[in-house]
Amino acid sequence: MALPFLKIVLSFVVILVCLRLQLQLGLAILAGSAFLTVVFDHGFWFWCSNAAAGVLDGQTLLLASIVTSILIFSDLFEKSGMSRRLLDSLQGMQRWPRLSLAFFPALIGLLPMPGGAIFSAPMIGHIGEQVGAPVNDRALLNYWYRHIWELSWPLYPGIILASTLSGIPVLSLSTHMLVGPVACLVLGYLYYMRPGVLTLQAQPTRHGEGLGFSFPDMRRNAMPLAIAICGSVFFELFLSHTKLVTPELGILAALAAGVGFIMWRNALGWSHVFQAAFSRQNGKLLAIVGSIFIYKQILGETGAISAITVSGAGLLTVLLCATILPFLVGVVSGITMAFVGSTFPIILLTAQHVGLQDHTLAFMVLGLFSGFVGVMISPLHICFVLSCHFFGVNSMTIWKRLVTPCALLFGVGVLYAGLLYLR
Repeated sequence: MALPFLKIVLSFVVILVCLRLQLQLGLAILAGSAFLTVVFDHGFWFWCSNAAAGVLDGQTLLLASIVTSILIFSDLFEKSGMSRRLLDSLQGMQRWPRLSLAFFPALIGLLPMPGGAIFSAPMIGHIGEQVGAPVNDRALLNYWYRHIWELSWPLYPGIILASTLSGIPVLSLSTHMLVGPVACLVLGYLYYMRPGVLTLQAQPTRHGEGLGFSFPDMRRNAMPLAIAICGSVFFELFLSHTKLVTPELGILAALAAGVGFIMWRNALGWSHVFQAAFSRQNGKLLAIVGSIFIYKQILGETGAISAITVSGAGLLTVLLCATILPFLVGVVSGITMAFVGSTFPIILLTAQHVGLQDHTLAFMVLGLFSGFVGVMISPLHICFVLSCHFFGVNSMTIWKRLVTPCALLFGVGVLYAGLLYLR
């Protein structure tokens, strides 16, 4: 087992070193795949042929389409002003300051936009100033509650990618991961929100200010989210039962409907769609998707995992892969897609070749919790950096307050994955 496993770990180290040198994620994963090709005695044309096979795979193209649709939806929802109007319509929640401080970043967290914490920061700053919340707490609440859905929300590319790689339907994986947001909510309340931890000053409310919701505005501006979210669930359930086409196409249909509604409601032209689809940000995301499937393809074709199996690897190897590797990539990159894309192919193929493929869900859960904890405590996480910068706080002070709840969240993940494995 030692030599083949060491080669895979070294390919992983190559990815980490490239990320540490601030190489783009897609290029870092390609470097790892090239390293695998060399150490398993294959040549340039082997890499090229398998790279082409990985990029042109149906799963790759479908995932690329979903990622592009999510980005278009998020971009139009923001640029149309609907997201800002939605927040404005909910100003009445300021009557309940603790709820408001958690609600607004959590609401923005439903949209998987990179750096979304900076989008909710002004609102948290405004509410926090009114109720006398310490500035460190404002930054921490904005960062924590922005990410409570990331372990389960079916619109997040990391969940979609994990589903695509593992073959577990998105809705099924998302449902099984609901324990993640629940744990985040509980830990957030205990460590950041409860009285005695978060001290607020009583603020008199001026007559007529913040006394209610603007329900018509809220309903109108929340409609794209409702279409995308409810439509995704409905279409995936429908297609899962009918088995006419792959259920992931339901997500595409729901996102397209949400985009169409935004365009119609705000009289936006197709130029806005094309601008988002062909943006540099989307190009980078698609490059990451392609590189992930190239790495997966080469990992399988080199025979690396088979070699580990012949050498006698077992459950311990899979557990080490599912805990240490996602955590390390999460810490180094601060990106969910990074740890899913670079480590889950290793986890899945190792589990398959040691005969533990029936426990795929348990290993996916363990890997998602491990990687997410790494992402949350990563000093490179863009939302962490932006939150600390916006509120002008010391990043180390904020980081120290993340360690304990993140450690407990990891413990929840280990226990839950263990239950799934034993059931």
